[in-house]
Amino acid sequence: MGISVLEPVELNQAATVFLKAVRRDTDCATILAHISGEKFMAGDIKPFTPGQEKFGGWIIGKVGRWQTAVYELTGGRLWNTFLGGPVAILTVTGRKTGRVRKIPLLYLKQGDDVVMTASKGGMSKLPVWYHNVVAADTVDIQVGADKKTYRMREATPEEEIGLWPQLEAMYPDYKEYRARTEGVRSIPILIFSPA
Repeated sequence: MGISVLEPVELNQAATVFLKAVRRDTDCATILAHISGEKFMAGDIKPFTPGQEKFGGWIIGKVGRWQTAVYELTGGRLWNTFLGGPVAILTVTGRKTGRVRKIPLLYLKQGDDVVMTASKGGMSKLPVWYHNVVAADTVDIQVGADKKTYRMREATPEEEIGLWPQLEAMYPDYKEYRARTEGVRSIPILIFSPA
């Protein structure tokens, strides 16, 4: 079964497998591998196939919209984690559409700063929201019920050396994401400071 040619029944089955796996705290790569029938071994990390990325992008979009709605309705009391990592809501204006975009993202607090990555689950392309953030003067980030305006800058290589171990301690799947994108693209670390 190829991910890119899922029939509606197969898509429902895949979504069910995904939701059950999330409840069991399974990492995204294992979920995609299971759905696509790929044998996944911990030491056998390779880039996702185009079909896996298409399906993964669809899942990320759907779950992200649901998570954002629940998070905002409850002031961040519900659905404030993803696979054990803390989640905040990033709000940015689309650089092409001018529409407000809201994205749930894992984050790490560093004093007043908020640190996030443009990992997109270890997929081969940067997430669209990353380009919007780069183009924006400021963004809003909601952590729990607290919403503030921030300016973004990318971490320097020296800062990345110190931040990656902290990010991986907070969310261990980042190790896999970095291995999966090695030789394909780098995963930017974004530092948001209060505006």
